[in-house]
Amino acid sequence: SDQSKMQAKNAEIQAFYKQEGINPMGGCLPMLIQIPILWAFFKVLEIAVELRHAPWIWVHDLSAPDPLHILPIALFVSMVFLQRMTPTPGVDAMQAKMMQITMPLMFGWFAWNFAAGLSVYYTAGNLIAITQQAVLNRTSLGKEMRATMARRAKAAAAKKKR
Repeated sequence: SDQSKMQAKNAEIQAFYKQEGINPMGGCLPMLIQIPILWAFFKVLEIAVELRHAPWIWVHDLSAPDPLHILPIALFVSMVFLQRMTPTPGVDAMQAKMMQITMPLMFGWFAWNFAAGLSVYYTAGNLIAITQQAVLNRTSLGKEMRATMARRAKAAAAKKKR
């Protein structure tokens, strides 16, 4: 039956993940950890009287959306850049490419009408992560991760040809 085929396929995928040391939640987990923090920060910006009309450069109120929408665009661009810099071992190339655009678009869309302070926070975090990733990519560990990714991609391509 179709259900037993799906169960067998899922068991095979899990065995492959275990054999290759891949954590299927590896890419999502850091995002999931941040969601309660982002939600709390959003709520604080929404209700804290002290933050009402708090200026930052061109934004006159960090608890209101960016009137020029520069911050949501900066969030989108920084997220795309970070996604492209970050290795994604064990992830299908097509899926990785889709996530490089889908996640940033989703967060940019959220930030479009959210408090500007949230966009400042998240964009600053992305810029710090970009710096960290650039340093990591230059280390021996980063180079080893990229080499492992290349080997896995080559093996997957060879397996598809069979």
